[in-house]
Amino acid sequence: MARTAKNIVDYFPHQCTHGKTMFVLTTHYGNDGYAFWFILLEVLGRTENHFLDLRKKQDLLFLGAETRISEAGIILGILNLLADLEAIDSGLWRESQVVWVQNFVDGIADVYKRRGRKTPQKPVLDNKKAIPDDKNPITSPEMRQSKVKESKVKERESEKDVFPSGKILELWNQLCPHQKIRGITDKRRSHLKKRWSEWKDLEYVQELFRKITSSSFCRGENDRGWKADFDWIINNDTNHVKVMEGKYDDKETGKKKPSMLERLREADELTQYRRQQQ
Repeated sequence: MARTAKNIVDYFPHQCTHGKTMFVLTTHYGNDGYAFWFILLEVLGRTENHFLDLRKKQDLLFLGAETRISEAGIILGILNLLADLEAIDSGLWRESQVVWVQNFVDGIADVYKRRGRKTPQKPVLDNKKAIPDDKNPITSPEMRQSKVKESKVKERESEKDVFPSGKILELWNQLCPHQKIRGITDKRRSHLKKRWSEWKDLEYVQELFRKITSSSFCRGENDRGWKADFDWIINNDTNHVKVMEGKYDDKETGKKKPSMLERLREADELTQYRRQQQ
């Protein structure tokens, strides 16, 4: 009996130069981001048909063990960032938490050409048959996979997030270094989506974050040591308004404090006056 052919690979091309994906990833996550990306590609390479279904928590935690990242929130944050950068397929990730990297599969197409087999194709949801949650509703080319119609592609494109969550995260870490964040979790994404409908543009976001970091109170200089963090600013529709209205601005004392030079001059004048009185 012939052995069943598997759609896996033992190696893949590793480029020596990197583009925006690696730059943004390492900016936000450092070496953890670098390691996560290439370990993810290794996992995809040895996984049948080169996609990961991460809807089950144990599968997400296993990926965390592989990449040496134990916090599920950080893993989701990195994957959400990769989706924003379109390094992984945004539609599949947003809709079904499936990881598919088209560039990776394109890079190993020659392997399948030499094998005389068709390169695995992008998986699609099987809508023809109801499948229980404990089964995998993703079909591969050998499992009744149908081609994605153009109308379906357009529908998925329209469902993509229209707000620049990656850019907002970048601005926050640049302008508010007192409370940096490592990623956008699903909960943060939900809140952020609502706030973006109120903020409208990145100019507002920049001004908002600058006002936060210029406020002594928001930076933690208060009797409680409280600091305005990212979750606080996106949690409701009032906190950002209060910041923009100046509620947390540093209050002017009215009388300007004398400079060091002015205080030295006053001290010198006082010393001369006392000598004259002797």
